[in-house]
Amino acid sequence: VKSIDLTINANDTHGRRYAEKWEMLLPALALEYITGKPAKYIYSTLKYYRSRNAVTAVKVHLTGGDAMDLLQKLIYVVLPSQNAFAGVTSRSLDIAGNLHFRLPKMINFPDFEEQFEIFENLQSLHISINMANTQGHQGRSQLLMTGLQLPMLAKKGEG
Repeated sequence: VKSIDLTINANDTHGRRYAEKWEMLLPALALEYITGKPAKYIYSTLKYYRSRNAVTAVKVHLTGGDAMDLLQKLIYVVLPSQNAFAGVTSRSLDIAGNLHFRLPKMINFPDFEEQFEIFENLQSLHISINMANTQGHQGRSQLLMTGLQLPMLAKKGEG
């Protein structure tokens, strides 16, 4: 695992593609609670929204030990407590062998236990796990994720 990106989109929190920066403070704080790293604001590329400092998402990029710590917390603590999460399909892998999936509810992170009422309305979290040396070899990524006990669902008609 080379790096992990965690992203919360304005569309998931406010029902629209863009939000004011102050409206994205709670999602940014949630990512900081989870990772211990400050979140970066992702601004719109459209001139109209850029002139108004419209934010499309907040994001944290983790590498090294921080990425592995988060991956372990995700696989062994958070995913087993997700009711609607059956596993990751092979369609979640891109051509470079990176894995992308979405958690429908991010409140199950243990970091939110003491501040539950503040974060309970947060919705989905987009996760990208960027792999090293998997270009064109999706099987390597699947094998690594299976080895880490991340549930991988087979395509219909396979095994």
